[in-house]
Amino acid sequence: MWSTLIGSLFRPFGAKEKVSNESIADTMSAAEEGSVDAGEGSDSWDDAVEDQEEADRPQPVQTAGDGVVPDQATATDGAVAARVSYLLAQPCCTKNCFSRKEEDLTAFLRSMEAMNKRERASSLLTALSLASAIGSEHAKHMRKERGKIRERFQYYLPLLGAVCKTAFMNCYHISQNTMSRYRSRARQRDIFPAPHGGKKNQNAHVLNEKHLVAWFRKFASEVGRPVSLEMDASLASMVTTSRSYTLLPSLFTWEGLLEQYQQFVKSTKAEVRVPSVKSFQHYLKKECRHVCVQTGTSDNTCAQCTIYHATRLPTTSTTETETFVEHIYYAKIMRKEYYKDLASANPQHLVVSMDFAEEFALPMTPAMHSLWPFRSLVGVHMFGVYCANDKQQYNFLYTERLGERGWNEGVSLLHTALELKGLCKDVLGPGTGAPGNAGALGVRKVTVWADNTDGEGKTSTVIWYLAFLVETGILDEANLNFLVKGHTQNTCHHSFRAAQRQVVEEELWTLSHLADEVERATNDTRAINVATFGKPFRDYRSFLKTRYKKLKEIDTYQMFRMTRDQPGIVMCRRKPTSDPVLVDLKKRRTSLDVGGASFLEQWTQIRKLPKPEPKHEKLSDFFEQIVPSVPVEYRNDELYEKPSSETEEIARSIKRARTSMG
Repeated sequence: MWSTLIGSLFRPFGAKEKVSNESIADTMSAAEEGSVDAGEGSDSWDDAVEDQEEADRPQPVQTAGDGVVPDQATATDGAVAARVSYLLAQPCCTKNCFSRKEEDLTAFLRSMEAMNKRERASSLLTALSLASAIGSEHAKHMRKERGKIRERFQYYLPLLGAVCKTAFMNCYHISQNTMSRYRSRARQRDIFPAPHGGKKNQNAHVLNEKHLVAWFRKFASEVGRPVSLEMDASLASMVTTSRSYTLLPSLFTWEGLLEQYQQFVKSTKAEVRVPSVKSFQHYLKKECRHVCVQTGTSDNTCAQCTIYHATRLPTTSTTETETFVEHIYYAKIMRKEYYKDLASANPQHLVVSMDFAEEFALPMTPAMHSLWPFRSLVGVHMFGVYCANDKQQYNFLYTERLGERGWNEGVSLLHTALELKGLCKDVLGPGTGAPGNAGALGVRKVTVWADNTDGEGKTSTVIWYLAFLVETGILDEANLNFLVKGHTQNTCHHSFRAAQRQVVEEELWTLSHLADEVERATNDTRAINVATFGKPFRDYRSFLKTRYKKLKEIDTYQMFRMTRDQPGIVMCRRKPTSDPVLVDLKKRRTSLDVGGASFLEQWTQIRKLPKPEPKHEKLSDFFEQIVPSVPVEYRNDELYEKPSSETEEIARSIKRARTSMG
C-alpha cells in the first residue's frame, strides 16, 4: 500500500539498507491496480536496523522556548497529545483526513518531534517530491488544459496515507509561503536540504565591515545633506542637545548604493568581498544610524520624520521619541491653523495658498520617442495660487525661456492673482480681473500660506512685498504663514496631482495645449499662459532690497504678520501660541507716504524682469533632434522657432571646447 512505500522513502539519510527500485516499482504498480489492500503490506526494515538507526540518530537540541523539557518524556508526550487534539479539531476538507487515525497521527507527530531541523526539511522535500511524481503520473491520463498538462500534487503522509493539502501543511506545521518554496524545489528535483541551515553565513562572515562602513560614511558626506536636530536631554534642567545626521537624496536605494560600492571596490581593486543586499543594508543600518535615506518620491519630505523612522530600533531613547511626538504635534497645530484661515475667508479677508508644481516638459506624447527623455526638451514651470474665498485655483504656466523658477517670478504671479481678486484695482485701474469679481473690491486683509521647502517660499522677497502693500496703505494687515517642512500638503497640490494625471495620456505639442489640459483637469482650475496674458514679470527683489533689510534667522519662524499701525515692523512667531518677536525691516530712508497715489508712484519704479540668458546648446539640440518629430501643423509655434546663426555658432564652440577637454 502507499503508506508502506512512503514509510520506506522517509528513512533518514545515512541509512545502512535501502529499498530496491524493483520493490518500489512493484508496490506502486500494485497500488495503481488496486491489489494492495489497506491492511496488507510488509515493512522492509527489520527491527535490528531500526534500533541501530534510533541509536545513531542525533538528538535535536531542545529548549524551554520550544515547549519541550530535555529528558522528560512526559512533557514531550504532552506536547504531542496537545498537537494531536488541535489537528483533530481543525477542519481540513470534506473527507476529514484524520478521521479514525488518531494513533497513526500521534505516531507520526512523535517521530517529527524527535527530528532535528534538517531532518524535518528532508522529510518535507521527500514527501513533496513523491506527491509531485504521483500527481504527474496521474495527470498523464487526464485531458490537456490549454495545451499543456497541468501539474498536480497528490499528498501522502507516512502512516496516514493520502491527505489533502491543508492536512499536509498542518502536520508539517508550515505556512503557504513555505509550502510554495519547497514545492518549487521539488519541481526542480532538488530534495537535499540547504546546507546553509543552522550554519553561519560564510559569505557574510568574511565581510570587511570596517572597509564598508568607512566607504559609506565618506560617500554620505559627499552626496548627503547635513541635518541637525535639537532635543531635550533633560526635562528637569531643560537642557537641549543637538545631534547631527546626514540625509541621502531619495533617488538612492539600497540596491543602488550597493552598486556604488561595487564600482568603488572595482576601481580601487580592493581585495574585499562584496556583500549581498540584505547584509549590506543590515550592517550599514546598524553601524551608521546617523545616515538616513530620504523617503518618498521627492526630497520634499520631513527630515525629522525620515530620521526617526530610519533609526527606529529597540535602543531608541525616550527623549528621541518625545521629541518626535512634539514635532508631529507642532505640525498638526500648523495644519489646524491653516484650515482655520481657509474657513475665515470673507470679502474683506483674502486667503490664498501658493506653491510651485513639478516641472513639465514639452513636447509630451504617450508614445514618446525612447530617446526624448534624454534630449533637451523645453521645461515648463507651473505656479499655483489657490483662493479660499471662491475655492478657485489659478495655475500660471510659462516656459524656461520666459522666466526661471524664482521668487521674482513667484511674487509677480502672486500679485497678478491678487489683482484678479480685486486687490489694487482702484489704484492700478480696472481691466485686469476676471468677470464677476467685483465683490472682491475692498479687500483690506490678506493671508498667504506658502511652501516651506528650502529656496522656494521662505525668502525675504515675499515678506518685503507684503510689507510694501501694508506700508503704502493698500492693505491694513498681511500675514505670511508656512506649514512645517515635510508636512506641506496644501490645497494647491490637489490641482497639481489632477493635472499630472490629465496630461499623462495626452499629446501636447504647444504650451496652449498644456494649458487647456491643465484647466480641464478640475472644474475649479483656471490655467493661464503667462506669455499671452500680458502681465510681465517684474524685478521686485531689486526694488524692495533698497527699502527693506533681510530678516535674520527666518528659518526659525513659521508665521509673519504686518499691520498698518506698525509700518515696516514684522511680528514673527514659531507657532500660533508663541510670543511675537518684533523685527524692524526698514532701512534708513524717508518713510513712504501712505495712500494709493504713493503706491502708484512707487509701482512705476519696479522695472520689468528681463528674460533669462538663452541656453545656446540646448536650443540648437532641441531644433536638430526634437523639431523633426513634431507634426508640421505645430512647427509654426514659437516653441519650435529656428535658433539664430549666432546661437548655433555659440553651441558649436561649446561642443568643441568640451571635446578638446575630454
